[in-house]
Amino acid sequence: MKKFLSFILFIIAVIAAIFAGWFAGMKWRGDDPMAVLAIGIENKKLTKENFKEITEEFAEKNKESDNLYYYTYSALYYSLKSMENIDWYSDDTENIDTNSNMYGKTINELIQDGKNLMKANHTTLQEFKDSLNELSTTSTNNDDDIIYLNQE
Repeated sequence: MKKFLSFILFIIAVIAAIFAGWFAGMKWRGDDPMAVLAIGIENKKLTKENFKEITEEFAEKNKESDNLYYYTYSALYYSLKSMENIDWYSDDTENIDTNSNMYGKTINELIQDGKNLMKANHTTLQEFKDSLNELSTTSTNNDDDIIYLNQE
């Protein structure tokens, strides 16, 4: 029995050493070993290439979740924040990327940012939901209420 227990402990030590080497190698290369272990779309880093896909998948899976509202709040905040630095009089407005402040973050990080931003702005989740519903209702109303600036 003692030999069997020693053998099991030896196997566990070997497996632990393999994982420790794997993590150390990932850290040395600059990868995040915890991101590899974290399962779910919420833990993938957003990039220009995957932003739309990840956001759409997250929204589809979380239609009725409060986390979708927190994510939306932070996404709106970061999009509007990036618009502050845009030269709207420039000829190069085609290359504007309002999502650039979210690249390098995960959905979970943006959800946490949304919670923190709501708290800092003294906004409750219900107030934000109500404002989105009001905006949605207003935008689906009759076009008679819309003022067109370039109307001739």
